[in-house]
Amino acid sequence: MTSHRRTKRATLVAIDLDGTLLRDDKVISEFSLVTLRLLSQAGIHIAFVTGRRARIAAPVLAPVTFPAWAVLNNGPVGIALPGHTRCFTRYISPVVVQEVIACLHTVGRPPVIVVDPAGTPVDLIMDRALLQIPLYQEYAARHEGYLTITDDLAGSALLARAVAMFLCEPESAVPALRAHLTTALGDCIEHRALDNLEYIHDHRIVEMVEPGLTKWNGIEMLMEALALEDARVIAFGDDHNDLDMLTAAAMSFAPRNAIQAAKQAADDIIPSNNDDGVAVTLRKLFPDVFD
Repeated sequence: MTSHRRTKRATLVAIDLDGTLLRDDKVISEFSLVTLRLLSQAGIHIAFVTGRRARIAAPVLAPVTFPAWAVLNNGPVGIALPGHTRCFTRYISPVVVQEVIACLHTVGRPPVIVVDPAGTPVDLIMDRALLQIPLYQEYAARHEGYLTITDDLAGSALLARAVAMFLCEPESAVPALRAHLTTALGDCIEHRALDNLEYIHDHRIVEMVEPGLTKWNGIEMLMEALALEDARVIAFGDDHNDLDMLTAAAMSFAPRNAIQAAKQAADDIIPSNNDDGVAVTLRKLFPDVFD
């Protein structure tokens, strides 16, 4: 006889980190941790869905000692927490990577490539030409030991493990850069500029992704890996890279500090990241867990 527990529709809570769950000091509050731990113990699936790669996500997710998952790099990598066991990986097509490199070389801005470390410390590749620009010099220095600098980006063997591509450019230069990508590559790629970047004054990160490699696609891959065929997804996010999951989820929320596009995509606006908006909302959504 099939039990009610086994036939009950699963729920997955998908939560962006920066600007949504993390406070401005880049930590998960104790109130939020307790809330998420209790939900996990009640059988709710918790997934942290972030643009951070594994190395950058690890410090902020270290307090997560209960069963949960992380969808990294805006979708293509999934891991189980707290043990960091790999659930899935989907690499960007080498053809798409080469087309983006060729396109951006013509404007003197070869992309920074994020790669799956695959047992090595290296998770970034940078063309040496970018070192002529102070911002990228500083970036390379900060990530020394984790970054490979090459004179032949297109010829790097590491491109077979590419999971993301990006540039960090002055806000004034971003429209022309994105227009160039659109003109040269059309719908071969998707690109977006992240707005909530208080730590890089007057700059925006321009991300380039293969269609089908977004946060929502990562959530779908996670649900497939967990055999959650009919899960109800509740999503929380604040920026352009969250729009697809805010739109596709059964229920979605944007914190008060979110960009306007995220607020429009979400079903409701909640208190800000500094006011534990995610945890406050989850306690209202699942009152039985917190009785």
